[in-house]
Amino acid sequence: MAKNNLTASIGRVFTENLHLKILSLLIAIFLWAIVSGERNAEWSYLLPLEKLNQPEALIITNNIPNFLDVRLQGPHSFIKNLNPKNMAINLDLGELKVGSNIYPLTADLVNTPRGATITRINPSYITIEAEKLMRKKVNIKADIKGTPAKDFFIETIELIPSVMEIIGAESEAKEVGSLKTIPVQVEGIKSDIQFDAAVDTRGRKIILTSNDPVRVNISIKEVMSKLEIKGVMPEIINASYKTTLKPGKVNIRIEGPKSLVAKLGESGVRANVNVSGLRPGVHKKEVELILPEGVRLLQVYPKTIKIKISKIKL
Repeated sequence: MAKNNLTASIGRVFTENLHLKILSLLIAIFLWAIVSGERNAEWSYLLPLEKLNQPEALIITNNIPNFLDVRLQGPHSFIKNLNPKNMAINLDLGELKVGSNIYPLTADLVNTPRGATITRINPSYITIEAEKLMRKKVNIKADIKGTPAKDFFIETIELIPSVMEIIGAESEAKEVGSLKTIPVQVEGIKSDIQFDAAVDTRGRKIILTSNDPVRVNISIKEVMSKLEIKGVMPEIINASYKTTLKPGKVNIRIEGPKSLVAKLGESGVRANVNVSGLRPGVHKKEVELILPEGVRLLQVYPKTIKIKISKIKL
């Protein structure tokens, strides 16, 4: 009896809803036929090379490609629609050493999706040259181009900061004693200039630890000139009595910017003798000169003059 029930139960598994079971089987066979019948295809992608775990004390000194040609194989409709942004070649540099390091590029380094097989990576290996990383401070100098206007010159050049830190391969950084700014043009200028300038590191395998520009302050001065002016007649000021000077003229020597000194030579120099408070009689006093800013007196001859004050009131 039990045996008959078991047989009947097994039979019902295969006979109940038979039409649905047959339909499901046909659909499965159809899908299998589509998938298995789709031909495989190969597709090339440029995948990014991700350098992982690079030691902080080392720097790579040769050019490493950022992208590599990777050929993938799989069902045509699947392979051609892959997004390369979701894939990368992950190269672990944790064991990087000073010198030449050869890394084979194998399929297990690529995070490919299921259903895709890597058939080729080009190149099949890369060589990485590494050196010790060096930090040092170097002087910064302004790269001056041109010359100021005629009769003008550069008095001082101030850079802020005048020292900056660089990072680079030890062999390169050792050779760097100083760096220059980008060219600074001073052709034809007559006055002080201030501006910001970048530091030029072109052609060097180094970087600056700061991206801030350098402040360049250039002081421009005019050429100094000396001039002797003879026969300057002092003016008597604040006189209450009739007053005479002996000698009535003095000679002077001055020094100052060439353009100012030249103007003084044409227009003359004002000289005064202040007799305020002096009583009738004979006195001696220094001559006072009125000079523009930037011009200095080198000599007056005579330094003092005789002042004769009469009793005649003005």
